[in-house]
Amino acid sequence: YPELLESMAKFDSLLKDQWLIVGIKVNKKDILSEINVSSSINDTCFENHLTYILLKMRKWKAAIVNSKKIESDIFFTVLISTNEIFIPTEYRYRNNQNQ
Repeated sequence: YPELLESMAKFDSLLKDQWLIVGIKVNKKDILSEINVSSSINDTCFENHLTYILLKMRKWKAAIVNSKKIESDIFFTVLISTNEIFIPTEYRYRNNQNQ
């Protein structure tokens, strides 16, 4: 997710230390149909920024089970610590294995 990290880094306000939980739904037509972002400190400015970034991204793919596309729910966390943004390695590792 280098594109996601790069876009989040362009946030023009001071980043506050926090965890974010992100949930997205990709429908059978490879379209992002739902986004939920929650911050551990209720940082609505950054939540809105992240939601905007995700809405602009276009390369979504629904999961395939038994050769049929299915609606996909994806969850991941984002850590912001001392002005740096991290997506935990375990999630990135699993995602890269499935490509």
